Amino acid sequence: NPVLLILHGGPGSPELAMHRKYNSALEKHFTVINWEQRGSCKSYNKGIPKDTMKIPVFVSDARELVQYLKKRFNTQKIFLEGHSWGSAIGALLVQQIPQDIKAYIAIGEASDVIENEIAGYDRAMAEAKKRNNKAAIKELSAIGRPPYQELKKTGVERKWVMQFGGTVKNGAMQMIASALFNCREYTAADKILNYAQGSLFSLTSLWPEILEGNMYKSALEWKVPVYIMAGRHDATVVYALQEKYFNFIKAPKKYFFTFENSAHMCAYEEPEKYLDIMVNKVLKE
Repeated sequence: NPVLLILHGGPGSPELAMHRKYNSALEKHFTVINWEQRGSCKSYNKGIPKDTMKIPVFVSDARELVQYLKKRFNTQKIFLEGHSWGSAIGALLVQQIPQDIKAYIAIGEASDVIENEIAGYDRAMAEAKKRNNKAAIKELSAIGRPPYQELKKTGVERKWVMQFGGTVKNGAMQMIASALFNCREYTAADKILNYAQGSLFSLTSLWPEILEGNMYKSALEWKVPVYIMAGRHDATVVYALQEKYFNFIKAPKKYFFTFENSAHMCAYEEPEKYLDIMVNKVLKE
């Protein structure tokens, strides 16, 4: 089977457990590589130097991994998929090594981070007012509109985005917790300690640099086919901004797929549609 390398989101939120639970059928068609990035769960330990937690280092790590996979599986090119934060790393990687990539698949593709944070906040505030949720209005008013240097404020905004269905349309924490609990590749320490500690370490280390991210400046010209999947209700990486970025990019082939009943986790919320696109569109072409 062709090799598919998956770059998870977060940063620091590996998706092996989610793929195992919701997308295992993909393994009939691809050799699926779920890489836990530097500082994430199985790749987390307290001795990781914080100054290595930089976006260019992650791109370099991914580039090294691609070369390893080509040799390990005796192939000239691989498929690359990036979700959310992983899409930022993936976009930068493809710019460096297009000759090694068959096609790029993005889920919740990042574009202009500051623009996205403002749009996500505005969506959450509008929903809070629509529902007359006084707690949400109070907390969102207190932090004001982004951008925030303080990760704590981002946490408040994301809490309400998640609660209003902008991460998973129905039941985000239940979906993630269920998959994590049943993942046989994870030890008890991975589930109880490393997953959460790696996520916090990654976010706090990378957030200031993430805020500077802008794919309009670094990834508009593509030399490989690009497939973007977006959940209609996504307010984590706002759907309209994914569509806007897609319309700007140039690529040999490009496709935009809308998941009408999903938010930010569309591959897991609508796994049948995700599989159909991967097999009957991406792989077939």
